[in-house]
Amino acid sequence: MAKTTGRILCLVMFVMIYLLSCCSATTAKDDTFNDWFGGVHKEYHVGDSLIFEYDPSINDVTQVSGSLEYEFCDSSSPKAVYNTGHDVVGDSKGWSVYDSDFFNKWSEEKEFHVGDVLFFEYENEINDVYEISGDLEFLACQPFSPVAVHKTGHDLVRLTEPGVHYFITSHSGHCEAGLKLRVV
Repeated sequence: MAKTTGRILCLVMFVMIYLLSCCSATTAKDDTFNDWFGGVHKEYHVGDSLIFEYDPSINDVTQVSGSLEYEFCDSSSPKAVYNTGHDVVGDSKGWSVYDSDFFNKWSEEKEFHVGDVLFFEYENEINDVYEISGDLEFLACQPFSPVAVHKTGHDLVRLTEPGVHYFITSHSGHCEAGLKLRVV
């Protein structure tokens, strides 16, 4: 059992190395490794993030430097070690003001499904995330009747139903400058 778990963790480390070194920003999270690797084609790009959820008293996630370290499960010189039990690994720009069309372009290039998780990472003194219910609130940047409010700076939002989901910041001027996201 321990040997199998070790091989699975080594496989995960190899996948992390591959993903962090290859070629948009989605978040990947599945409940089990078997579901994740179960023959479903998944496409990842530079800027994507992986979420690792586990019991930190039993496991951690170690990023190794190369294929030899992966092949021999050698974690003696790790690039990084994650051990919080809820680690987000990747290279995302985060929830912040960029050019006014950044989040529109990002979301249009993605295919979202019920059960997917969006990860919002930001400085909670500067921004927040309001999930709102309608297009008018989205266009006006006014959270009249928010569905949910997130303010931790590292929020996971699971898409629990089909349809359009709207996210804005309530901070004055930021939403108008493009800090808003529509997910279909």
